[in-house]
Amino acid sequence: MALLGKRRNGGPSRITRAVSYRRHCQSRHANGNTFLLCYPIHLSFPPHARSLALAGFLLDGGVHQTALLRTVLPNLPTTIVSSASLHRTHIPPHDTVIGLASHSPSATTSPHGPPTRLKGIIKESDIPSDIGKSSPNGTILLSFGTPDLPNESKIQGGLVVTTVNGQVVVGQKGGKWVVTTTGAKDSDVKDETKEGPGEGVKVEVGMFARAVAAVKEGKKNDEKDLGTPRGAMWDLAVIEALLTSNGKTVELESLISGK
Repeated sequence: MALLGKRRNGGPSRITRAVSYRRHCQSRHANGNTFLLCYPIHLSFPPHARSLALAGFLLDGGVHQTALLRTVLPNLPTTIVSSASLHRTHIPPHDTVIGLASHSPSATTSPHGPPTRLKGIIKESDIPSDIGKSSPNGTILLSFGTPDLPNESKIQGGLVVTTVNGQVVVGQKGGKWVVTTTGAKDSDVKDETKEGPGEGVKVEVGMFARAVAAVKEGKKNDEKDLGTPRGAMWDLAVIEALLTSNGKTVELESLISGK
């Protein structure tokens, strides 16, 4: 899964409408998926203007990117191993993190597809090491220290979900979210493209207001809630793990529970 792009007026929290397409990730076509969360962002203020975010832009803005990851991935990572660095003096304490996000063992399966029919290929029993498994692990790269490049040279924003049977690409174009599904050869995944407006803040505030109103009126609110307090804690825990891991494994649940 690859997530490439820039934060725009609240960032990827505006993917609320596009999340309706997460069924592509949750179906049986999602077996063997991996992801890369990558956000190279250029800050438009000059070097002499010191960052006003005391904890750094990664902590201040990075939760928008991790929220996008949480609302799209069918299975969430449980551990993080990462390294944090500072490339631009004027935006301390860190402007770049790169980490490996791993899932629980229950998300790991055997490799997919039939064994090869080619003759002369070495047998599994002849391999002197353990055979690998299929696990939905991924890499997270967040950076606020990238150079200010011409638009034509910048990496285009988007989330690419790569699975055994195809891929789903979520990107921004003209203020809209565009979701493109492409099926692999000989798979039954249909090619299609859908668009949705970028109105995350409006939708999220509406969800909150309707939830409060339902409680006051004693009614049941069956609306899907993408902004639960525990979900927000997960978003923050991922950023904290990326900033503090320093090469050691961090359990996200431990951070969420305060252990």
